[in-house]
Amino acid sequence: MSGRPQRSLVVRAALVALVAVALGACSREVPREPVVREPTGSTAASPAVSPVSAPAASAVAPASAAAPARGAARLAFLAPPADADLGAFLRTERLRAKAGGRLLVVYAGASWCPPCKRFHAAAHGGELDADLGATTLVELDADNDRARLEALGYMYKNIPYFAIPGENGRVHEALSVVDTTQGAQRQIVDTLTRWQAAR
Repeated sequence: MSGRPQRSLVVRAALVALVAVALGACSREVPREPVVREPTGSTAASPAVSPVSAPAASAVAPASAAAPARGAARLAFLAPPADADLGAFLRTERLRAKAGGRLLVVYAGASWCPPCKRFHAAAHGGELDADLGATTLVELDADNDRARLEALGYMYKNIPYFAIPGENGRVHEALSVVDTTQGAQRQIVDTLTRWQAAR
């Protein structure tokens, strides 16, 4: 009988630790050093990929490799080169997006953040094309690109982080997600849809 209370305490401690990690994964200040975690398992439906796996500068990539319906709008992705002047890049791409009737949104996420991974998988899997077909995401790594983003006023304690760049390339409006549950996805899509409609 003496082993049972001790085992119960160990199980409780493990559960408390698990809940603390799950709830705080993306609602704490992002560490200054990149956090690298290997995926625990991968499935074809939701690959664990870095939020910075977009094509190089100014190349607009469709959300998935599958051929879209003719005339269907697609969520698109950009990734600025690591050595690029981010302000100049955002000013140029904002004008390009505006001329094409699209909304440019800065997105900072991380491969260790559950809501970021869910959003990334849905966005690149084409699941958000119907809602966000006139949006172009500039994908940045919340850890590695933090200094470049902060220099332009893109400040965040929580990720995923989304922002609309203004004419000067600096932040105009932003959303920093605190919810680490499945509800985060709805909050993100609702906000981006509202921003897209107001463009």
